[in-house]
Amino acid sequence: MVRSALVPLGVALALAGCSAEPAPPPPPATTTSASVAPTTRQLQPVDVLRAETRNSTIGLGASACGQSVPPTDPTCGEHLTLVEQTLTKVQAELVRLFPGRDLGKSKETADLAIRSVSLVRRMNCYAMNGADKKPGKNESELCATIGRLALVQWLNYETTVGQL
Repeated sequence: MVRSALVPLGVALALAGCSAEPAPPPPPATTTSASVAPTTRQLQPVDVLRAETRNSTIGLGASACGQSVPPTDPTCGEHLTLVEQTLTKVQAELVRLFPGRDLGKSKETADLAIRSVSLVRRMNCYAMNGADKKPGKNESELCATIGRLALVQWLNYETTVGQL
């Protein structure tokens, strides 16, 4: 069996004490071009989005605002409000962190999603204007559709930011 030429430091020190001559220094570590310097990745717009959405309930969108959720359920309203706030916050951060980058497409997709959430709010869906405000009969029938549209637009926004 072939053993490594490298000797543990403690063994080398013990052996060095037994001889009359000092122990030779260990051989220098060899480096390969791949391990010379780790590469650092620049901050990307998608990193800003991921950081903002980490630990939030945005990922629960399908269950929070599904077809069977009643139009008076506040959980969906809270979720849509969080989506709206996140869109606004991420867009502001992208403008601040990437001043020279063309963010037109991300702004456009963010605006579409925000307008859909605003429409859901104006229709009094999901207790977004308070528990005492209920949607009318016609609005009740549209709450789920417009709410899901807002969530699809959120997914479109995520994709758009990922492609910047």
